[in-house]
Amino acid sequence: MSDTDRLAWIIFQMLVSSNRRTTDLLELIAMDRLRPVVSGQSELPDGTIWRESFLMTDRERRYVSQNLVRIDPAYVPPALLDRIVGACEGIGHVLRASGMSDQRQLIRGGWRRAEEIVDLSGQPYRLRFAEGGWIPFKEYELRFPPYTQCGAHILEYFNPEMLQTTGVTALQFTVREGELV
Repeated sequence: MSDTDRLAWIIFQMLVSSNRRTTDLLELIAMDRLRPVVSGQSELPDGTIWRESFLMTDRERRYVSQNLVRIDPAYVPPALLDRIVGACEGIGHVLRASGMSDQRQLIRGGWRRAEEIVDLSGQPYRLRFAEGGWIPFKEYELRFPPYTQCGAHILEYFNPEMLQTTGVTALQFTVREGELV
């Protein structure tokens, strides 16, 4: 394994095992602001909300992650729910902007082959980015105090090609986006 491959593996291992806000880590890794794009959202018969979204880099419009989410409105604070569901904003962006606390519980994280990619119900699922080789993923639950029940169940697949060179050096990024450092 080359040093570059080893470094990429370490970065992805940190990402799939972290209990921190994924959006913040992804912005550091991609060295760019991320833009959430909600591609689908609907209410299910049980009253929960299913949602599919993507995080894309702002400059190059590269897919960084694809997210499958089941939201239980009964356990999400109304102001947060309005922004996430009503305004279709990204969950990580809303949490960062609002300063609202949350508790995360990692269910599983690791790597899956393309034929092992599934949705939250365990059904086969197709990603929008390249599915060759192994795809890093993490599945976790969010709880929003004072609620003790799960407010959002998230399955996030990460584009294994996100570490490709962007043409922006770390120094240029630090100077331009200092608040991320």
